[in-house]
Amino acid sequence: MKFTLSAILMIVLTSGLTNAQTKKKLNPAALATKMSSYVVGLLYKGPAWTAEKTPAVESLQAGHMANIQKMADMGKLVAAGPMGDTGQLRGIFIFRADSVAEVKAMAQADPAINAGRLKIDYYIWWGQKGIGEKFAAEYKKNPDMKMEMTTFQLVFLLSGPNADSISPQEAGKLQGQHREHIFSMLDSRRAAVAGPFMEDHDIRGIIVFQVGSLEEAKKLAESDPAVKAGHLKVEIHPWWVAKGVWP
Repeated sequence: MKFTLSAILMIVLTSGLTNAQTKKKLNPAALATKMSSYVVGLLYKGPAWTAEKTPAVESLQAGHMANIQKMADMGKLVAAGPMGDTGQLRGIFIFRADSVAEVKAMAQADPAINAGRLKIDYYIWWGQKGIGEKFAAEYKKNPDMKMEMTTFQLVFLLSGPNADSISPQEAGKLQGQHREHIFSMLDSRRAAVAGPFMEDHDIRGIIVFQVGSLEEAKKLAESDPAVKAGHLKVEIHPWWVAKGVWP
């Protein structure tokens, strides 16, 4: 039985749950109102990627940043930033949208994507409502305000080595334990946002940790019972994002 965060989410929304801190029953309908649909764009090195800082590359980067600003001004791009490591993944966009079609044309207008320096993969993601809203309102009032970037620790939850061998009984138990772990991370503010991808991908979900180091985020992510059991595994990247974008 494949262990998916989408399945966990359905359990969250269709059953009476207990909050780890307050021990009060959560209203499933009220919980649903706190979540929203987003499109996540993962930006990878494209076939024309080069690390050289040539005039052509600098021109593409300038166009890339201009397109980011344009998408933000349109109210669609609510969070974005580059990775703090040197792997294939170079950056992430989070769009306020219900479908890829809503944002694909504006994202594909990016000169760096058009030139093949970057390529983008799209995912439908369910996350906390209000990402980027307060930040956008403050920026609209004061376009000259300084945008301060800070490092968050981005955890991808992937299918683990035991994902297909778990029994239905054990799956139910682990789903509950995993859910409680996620709620605990959010309640304690160690995680800023968390949620599942809504389609069947190897990447099951995202947690954005706001802790001091990648090592601390790794320790917290790997303490998840589902990760310990091998039904999920984690991939962690430092991610630069503007302060104030999380709800």
